[in-house]
Amino acid sequence: MTAPTKTRRRSERLWLTVPLHAQGTDLAGEDFEVEARAINFNRHGARIQVLREFAPNHLFRLESPDGKHRADFRVVEVIAPQDSQEVEYGAECLNQRQNFWQIEFPPPEDVEAEVSRVLLECTKCNTMALLPLTLSEVQAVRTMGWVGKSCPICAALSLWKYAQVGRTLNPKGAQNVHHESSSWISAAVDCAGRNHRRVYVIMPVAVRDAQGNQVTTRTENVSKGGFCFASERNYKTGEVVTAIFENVADSLTHKTELPAQIVREQAILGAHRKLYGAAYC
Repeated sequence: MTAPTKTRRRSERLWLTVPLHAQGTDLAGEDFEVEARAINFNRHGARIQVLREFAPNHLFRLESPDGKHRADFRVVEVIAPQDSQEVEYGAECLNQRQNFWQIEFPPPEDVEAEVSRVLLECTKCNTMALLPLTLSEVQAVRTMGWVGKSCPICAALSLWKYAQVGRTLNPKGAQNVHHESSSWISAAVDCAGRNHRRVYVIMPVAVRDAQGNQVTTRTENVSKGGFCFASERNYKTGEVVTAIFENVADSLTHKTELPAQIVREQAILGAHRKLYGAAYC
């Protein structure tokens, strides 16, 4: 199989697992309609897990779990061999103007201009957007619960808060479905069983192990109890590391160092990196 040509990603991607329905015709010529899921996605495409055999340029359709939103995709990369039980595909949306995920992504030039990206929701129109923020703006939304930014839908300055993604269980055990949002993803993702609600904050973080080895990476999401990051360095479950964050509130050190324990790891198919979950000690 010829290796696909690597191209520059046209928008930032979110590591967010989203349930989907997939349908089409596989390589054997059999029609199918099965459950699938996106492991991560951006404005133009996604990494898809589906138990069907495809080849590059194969076409198939994805639908939201409620069947109300659909889009046609093309396979651009086979990320695992077809005989694997964990086959994944890199796929792009055929209609590049269609916003299947109903999340606004910043253009590449805006991503490069800021150090952090945060999944936020406009308090006026409920638009969900991955907005590039400065460290001071990240601090504002952390302390005040909102930040003022221009909304591409309202075409005006509005207040943005953390986007609430997923369904959770309230203390009595009843399911609490997220309020009406511009994106169907907010109601499709199941967050039950989590101790703390995740917010999708992509920002720089340095991770130092007990031997003093330090790598610079970024968070994929954070919560009150910890954070998720990707790294090519191997960490063991139970290992204690130090997370080092930039801190605009501290004018002396500009750093916040927090001990954290590695509580889970997840291999990324086709990559040397792994995703790690770390809980603050």
